[in-house]
Amino acid sequence: MTSVLNVDTIAAKNGTSPVTLTKQHAAKAWINFNDGSEADTVRDSFNVTTLTDRGTGLWTLTVTNNFVNIYYEGSGSAADAWPDEDARNRMILNGPNTTSEIYINVFDTSGNTENDPDYVGASNHGDLA
Repeated sequence: MTSVLNVDTIAAKNGTSPVTLTKQHAAKAWINFNDGSEADTVRDSFNVTTLTDRGTGLWTLTVTNNFVNIYYEGSGSAADAWPDEDARNRMILNGPNTTSEIYINVFDTSGNTENDPDYVGASNHGDLA
């Protein structure tokens, strides 16, 4: 027999909070921020307590809730504002450092040098501790 579940809202037991996804394959930490000539500006984030600028094209995220191990996966994107006469192809390396920190490295693929883009987004998937 096939079952159908139709709902408008799923809430936590208290009836008001959103449901926490802890064992599903949703992103467990993500961030969208701005760098470049301006100071670091976090536009939005989830499970991130601090963003530390470690130099040109290098940042460290500290997560609120640690990952269970260092084998979580990260991905991301980086770009300048469009149209931008200085637009470059960018690569972002977003990966585990420890269970509580994530390293982000953005570099220009044409010169293979780190740089600070206008937009940086990163997400990480894995089980939380």
